[in-house]
Amino acid sequence: YAATMAHHADVGGIAPGSVAIHATEVYQEGLRRPLVKLYRGGKAAADIFRIIEKNTRNPVHVLGDIRAQLAACEVGERGLIRLVERYGAALLEGFYEDLQGQGEAMMRAEIAGLPDGTYRFTDWIDGVGETPEPLPIAVALTIDGDRLVLDFTGTAAQVPAAINCPIAMTRSAAYCAIRCIGTSEIPNCEGYMWPIELRVPEGTIINPVLPAACGARGVMGYRVLAALMGALAQVVPDKAI
Repeated sequence: YAATMAHHADVGGIAPGSVAIHATEVYQEGLRRPLVKLYRGGKAAADIFRIIEKNTRNPVHVLGDIRAQLAACEVGERGLIRLVERYGAALLEGFYEDLQGQGEAMMRAEIAGLPDGTYRFTDWIDGVGETPEPLPIAVALTIDGDRLVLDFTGTAAQVPAAINCPIAMTRSAAYCAIRCIGTSEIPNCEGYMWPIELRVPEGTIINPVLPAACGARGVMGYRVLAALMGALAQVVPDKAI
C-alpha cells in the first residue's frame, strides 16, 4: 500500500485545532469515522467528503490537505507500478521478503551484542486536574540473547484528559528508541521490530481504552522514549540520549 499520514488543521471537537487538553473523552475531540473509502471505483466519495467538510472549522485547508495526501499516494502508486514493470511482481515480492528478513537479522545481531539482563527505569510527567499527582511511565527492559522485551507494567492508569497515548504511538516510540542505539543502517521495515516484544497493560496512559481522550498524546509518547532511554543508559551509556 501507498500511505500518508498528516496532522490536519482542525477535525472538530471542543477546541480550535482539535487539541483540547481538558477533553475528558475522545467524543469531545472531533470527528470519528470507521475505515471508509474516500474513492469508490476511481471516483471521489462525495458523501464522505461532505461529512468531513461539515465537521471542521477549516474546511478549505482540511479538504485541500486530504487531496494533497491522495496525490502523494498516487505518486507512490506510480512508483510501485514502475517497480513491478521493471522486475515483475514475483521477483519484487521476493525482494520485500528478503528486506524484512535482513531487518530482523540485523536487529537480532544488535541485541545479541548487548549484555543480558533486566534494566528498569521510571520517568514521570506532571499530573492533570485541580490536584495533580505525578504520573509514572515505568519500563523494565530485558535483553535475552537476540531478543528484547519491553514491559511497561507499573505505568499510570489512563486519565480523564487528552494526554493518553494510544498503543500505536507507544510502539513507534519504543522501536525508535531501540533503533537509536544501533550501530548499523537497519532497513526501516517491520522485520526489525520482530525481535522486540512490547508488554503494555490495557487501560494505562500509554495503552488507553475507550473513551480515553488522546488529542495531546504527543507529550506522553515522548515520555515513553525518555523512559526507555533511562533504561538503555544502564546498558549503553555512550549511546543513550
